[in-house]
Amino acid sequence: MATIDQVRVLSTPKVMVDGKTIKIEANSCEVQIGGAGKVRAVSSGGDSTEIVHGVDASEFKAHVKFSVPATAEMVEFTRSLRDKANHSIASTVRIIEDHHQFAFDTMFMVNKPTIKYGADGTIDVEMEGKHVP
Repeated sequence: MATIDQVRVLSTPKVMVDGKTIKIEANSCEVQIGGAGKVRAVSSGGDSTEIVHGVDASEFKAHVKFSVPATAEMVEFTRSLRDKANHSIASTVRIIEDHHQFAFDTMFMVNKPTIKYGADGTIDVEMEGKHVP
């Protein structure tokens, strides 16, 4: 019989930025851990071919994206993240589910936040930096 961990879809993460829990829009959290390799086929002539793998260090940065409601509190939150990034001050981000978590440090906001005014208005937050395994 399958365990809950094997069949439960991860859908309600807790998002923490600099130790503060952030209220996010449902189903808006995305995590890209980072890291990539290049796989190539090389030949030394004739039928002799080999596969080689190289690590692309430029792809090591992680990406975290989520949306927050356009409340006065969240407007101030996104403004502070943008200001920190503009002054090269890093943030830490944790994405927490029941049985696992992702930790990121040296994270900087990379988008220009757009405040969508309205009853269901949102602000998108995108951050890039280092995944901590």
